[in-house]
Amino acid sequence: MKPPSTHLVRRDFIKKSALAATGLIGLSSFAPTETIALQAKDLVVGPTEGYTPHLGILVSMLNYNRRTIVNTLNGLTMEQLDHLHDPGANTIGSLALHLAATEKFYQINTFEGRQEFNEAENKTWNAPMQLGDEGRQSIKDMM
Repeated sequence: MKPPSTHLVRRDFIKKSALAATGLIGLSSFAPTETIALQAKDLVVGPTEGYTPHLGILVSMLNYNRRTIVNTLNGLTMEQLDHLHDPGANTIGSLALHLAATEKFYQINTFEGRQEFNEAENKTWNAPMQLGDEGRQSIKDMM
């Protein structure tokens, strides 16, 4: 028997992947209507009323990021946030704190013109900013 050509195998893979994706998207239609309405409003990236066009786009991007992060983390237990998949990984909680540390850095850089944390900020934000071994040791039960 002759083996199938790679062209047919790839086409079959693409068809099956498309069907699987369609099925997963269809499952999202079972979400409560209030959740969909709330997400639709907050997930639009573009000019925002009350802001100049460029600033409105930035505000909408920040709202999008906030909404997706909050929705992703909402309902996770401390055990789930602190779960370490392997010795070299970062936990979900440490990655969330890394996002907060990055935001804090951008605030001090943008509004104060500083290029680094001061001593007090460094105590709070250095481990989440750097992650790695220090983050794995010190970021637990914090959220």
